Amino acid sequence: MIGFVRSLYTDPDCEKQLAILNSIDCLIVLDWASISNDHQFTSHDVARCLLPKETLAISHLAVLGSSLKEVMHNLVTLQEHDISVITVREQLNLDPFTSELFVEFLLIMEDFHTDILRENTRRGMEEAKQKGKKTGRPKKNEKSIEEALQLYHSREMSLEEIQDKTGISRSTLYRYLQQS
Repeated sequence: MIGFVRSLYTDPDCEKQLAILNSIDCLIVLDWASISNDHQFTSHDVARCLLPKETLAISHLAVLGSSLKEVMHNLVTLQEHDISVITVREQLNLDPFTSELFVEFLLIMEDFHTDILRENTRRGMEEAKQKGKKTGRPKKNEKSIEEALQLYHSREMSLEEIQDKTGISRSTLYRYLQQS
């Protein structure tokens, strides 16, 4: 079993990770800094250091990435190289087959989380609307828009001067020009 550590914000010198991996008797520990001088972690580089059928031990899933998408990508990469992964904190033992199932489960949970966020956002917007609060981007002042349109059509000022005088941006002005 080969351990793997990488510098994290909560463990910049990897001491916590090394202590955990030493407790499970990892003979060799790969340090991301020793594999690559690049700050970006890639599971392809880690996979090149291991042979198929070997097991990579990590202290916890966050070692594999800083986002759920990155962790899933790296698990898939290791799975493609026929490398198993053991996580100490989560007590996962992911051989290539269970790793695939685990990633599928994570995708389902990611979709579920997105649905919950969307539902809560819509509920909050509806509650705000019922309380009389306006949601969304505030409307531009109609007088300022009319003034900006008149100045544009009169060709007396440049777009920058119109923006400075009325507070209406170039993109907003063009959007209103297309509507008229």
